[in-house]
Amino acid sequence: MPLPPWAANLQTMAPLLFAYEERIHELEGVIDGSVSLAEQVQALTKENDTLRTELHERTGQLRNAQLTAPARDPARDGDQADEVRGLYELSKEQNEVLAQSNQVLKLQMEKMHQTLMATQVQYQQLQARFVEANRGANVEVETAKRTKEGLEARDRRVNVLKDELVEATEMREQLGRQVEGMTSKLQSQKRSLDFYKQTLDERREKEEDVESRYQVDMGRRSQIEQDLRQKVDELEHKYRKAQEKVLESRAKEVVLDNQGNSLMQDCNKYFHKFKVVQEENDRLYHELCETSSHLSESEIQKETLTCTEQSLERQVARLEARMQKDLDTLTRTRDIEAAGLRSSHQRAVEDLEERLRNSEFEATELATQAELEARRAAWNSEDRERAGKRYDLAIERMQVDLDEAHEEKSHIEGLRAAAAKEGERLRKELELATSSLRKESAAARQAAAASGGKAQGMEAELRVAGDEMRVVEDRERAAAAECARLQGALKDECAAARDAADKERDAAEAARRALQRSMQAAEADASA
Repeated sequence: MPLPPWAANLQTMAPLLFAYEERIHELEGVIDGSVSLAEQVQALTKENDTLRTELHERTGQLRNAQLTAPARDPARDGDQADEVRGLYELSKEQNEVLAQSNQVLKLQMEKMHQTLMATQVQYQQLQARFVEANRGANVEVETAKRTKEGLEARDRRVNVLKDELVEATEMREQLGRQVEGMTSKLQSQKRSLDFYKQTLDERREKEEDVESRYQVDMGRRSQIEQDLRQKVDELEHKYRKAQEKVLESRAKEVVLDNQGNSLMQDCNKYFHKFKVVQEENDRLYHELCETSSHLSESEIQKETLTCTEQSLERQVARLEARMQKDLDTLTRTRDIEAAGLRSSHQRAVEDLEERLRNSEFEATELATQAELEARRAAWNSEDRERAGKRYDLAIERMQVDLDEAHEEKSHIEGLRAAAAKEGERLRKELELATSSLRKESAAARQAAAASGGKAQGMEAELRVAGDEMRVVEDRERAAAAECARLQGALKDECAAARDAADKERDAAEAARRALQRSMQAAEADASA
């Protein structure tokens, strides 16, 4: 059996229950009036019986008096007889009236009893419907409470999800800002790294250029050193030959002692020439050192050094030719100047020793220069090593910055992935909540449709109840019309019952309209 439409609306429960209770009180008043009417009928019946008994007693007394009484005056007796006859007629009429009234009252009592039974049946049906409607209303109220609690919990969950979504959106925006900041920082570091790379490439190119020039200079210097060493070797070879000649000449010293004195002057002269040549050689050697020290400066110095070397070679060749010429002269004059050969050879030995010492000195200077060049090369290598170390440190710092940037980028990517996962999780939860809310909304719509069906069924029941009430009202109006002659209060009670039925109909109509408005509001909330 479908529930009445007011069962789902708490606002119409109290007025409807009040209307039912008022209607029940009215029906109880009708029943009490019927009972009082029956009591009045019983009282009239008892009074009629009392009058009938009194009439029979008086009739019997009159008959006894007529039989036992002496003869009386006929006129007086006639008057008494007329009086008795009048009383008899009056009593007879009263009896007939009472009989008719009794019959009418019996018929009315039967009708009232039937009406009372029908009213009691309707009262029991209404009371059963009221109890069932109250039970259904309680069930619907509990269902509505549970539905309301579920909707409130769902609203709270949706609000929590909205807050979480707002927090996730804010976190995502914050992470986006951090990512943008890190990206700008990474771009600035990348630009700095590109600038450092460009600077290092330029420095590397410069160092490679310097190193290539240094290698070229070192090659040239090594070539010069080889040439000088070759010349030193040649001088040592000549020194050994001269030493051999000295050894040979020492064997002839005894013979040449006499000739030495004569050759002393010539040797002094030649020694003076040799000193001049030695000074020229020293000057050329210093020029060679200066040229070799300034060799790495420019190509012009290289050409100058080359020219100097060539002139030195020419001077050395001239010196060798001159020395060879002097030796030839000494050889030619040895036979002529035998007395001065010893001193000449002695001077030659001294000259050779001096030359040897000079050669050793030159070799020492060359070794010193070579050591200086080696130290300079070491210093250059140390400079290159320091530059390389600085380059390596810069590379390491840039690598560390790059690693930190990569780590920061990976951290940002991890945060971005975590934010994406959190957003995906929140989106899934929101989708689940939305789907569950849609399902519950569909269930609420179905419940609303069912409530609408119940409301329609309740309206049909209300219409049936209205028809029944109209039938009851018709019966009440008929009973009231029949009982109007006996009791005017019954008419007022029927009018009050009619007014109550009108109020109940108005209340039911108002409840139906309120239920329709509440159902429309519920459907609007469910659709929203």
